[in-house]
Amino acid sequence: MRRTIIIILLSILYSCRVDCESEIYIPKLILENARSNFYPYCKNVNLALKGNIGSIKELFTTHYSFASDGESGYAHGFVVLEITRELGEDKVLEIISSFSKEELNIYVSYIEVGLDYESGTKKPLKLKDIFPKIDNFLNEQ
Repeated sequence: MRRTIIIILLSILYSCRVDCESEIYIPKLILENARSNFYPYCKNVNLALKGNIGSIKELFTTHYSFASDGESGYAHGFVVLEITRELGEDKVLEIISSFSKEELNIYVSYIEVGLDYESGTKKPLKLKDIFPKIDNFLNEQ
């Protein structure tokens, strides 16, 4: 009986972890919110970083209920920004060229709030400053 209780307690403690091993920094708040909504955020980010088109599109264009409280939305935008940096402009352009107008608007919104999140109290950079090819593509749409 005692052994069963210890195993249950260890399982509960382990399941409460919000650690995420990733090539990019993922704010703890977004991981906690995703976990409480049973969404495999870390796994999806890591798949996106490996070039999984489905994961990229989902992360770039989905309005997540667990990221709608303001700060979590900014944190998710920062993750989208970092994925874009890691994949590079050319790869991202290939992917977003198939997005609908609405999906492109969502992606741009995430990038913009990600830049705000990253800048803290400094003046944030603009999309055209860090991703000029993506900015040109979006202006042509």
